[in-house]
Amino acid sequence: MCVLHIDPFGTITCPYTEQIPLTTFGTLHVERASHIEWHDQEQGWTITLKNGDQLPNTFPSRQDALAYEANYIHEHFSEMVQPHPYFAFQ
Repeated sequence: MCVLHIDPFGTITCPYTEQIPLTTFGTLHVERASHIEWHDQEQGWTITLKNGDQLPNTFPSRQDALAYEANYIHEHFSEMVQPHPYFAFQ
């Protein structure tokens, strides 16, 4: 299940999925919530969130890291969404 966060300005924030044709809402701005890189010292793929936090898992294959990343983002996305500063007091 994909949860869409819609702020008072009509901006939709959600994990990207092709299950919902998001382009029907208008022009998209897509940003990765994390990135996956090879870690020489760990000898595995690591996931770093946009806020700089690194997930503790290391993966032997990039495909395994991508699958874990997608699951993690979907499970924790609500916690990762930053409220619009204008509405932070509400």
